[in-house]
Amino acid sequence: MSDNHHDQTANRRALGDELEGLEGLVYRITTTLNPDEMHAASLNVVCEAIYLARQVMHNDVVDPHDVDDLMEAVATLERKGLEWKVNSLQTDVWPLLPERLRPESGPTRKGLEFALHEWLSQNELEGKTPAQLAEGFAEFCDASTS
Repeated sequence: MSDNHHDQTANRRALGDELEGLEGLVYRITTTLNPDEMHAASLNVVCEAIYLARQVMHNDVVDPHDVDDLMEAVATLERKGLEWKVNSLQTDVWPLLPERLRPESGPTRKGLEFALHEWLSQNELEGKTPAQLAEGFAEFCDASTS
């Protein structure tokens, strides 16, 4: 084994040891947050990725189960990210809707808020302004009532 290869291996193991401390820190931060929020979901991805990197650096192998855990964490973050995006957009789109679609209170308002949320969840949002989305939702409502 060449000295260079030996140095690289030792270097990788030292980095793996450092990652272990970082993983513990990220894990502790994650467990202090509300597990249903995006902060925890994003840190969970970081934690799983560090764990996987540590495995590779120490053993040059990866347990398929650990890859599955990382993929699951990424999928959870994507779901939470979409939910966060939809909630944020809903707040921007609601005031731009025609007045007839913005009742002040009651079950009709709740129903329309839910409908808007679902409609945003099911539609392509990229590159669309809140005004365009409001117009699209109004058209959807008009089409479903005529």
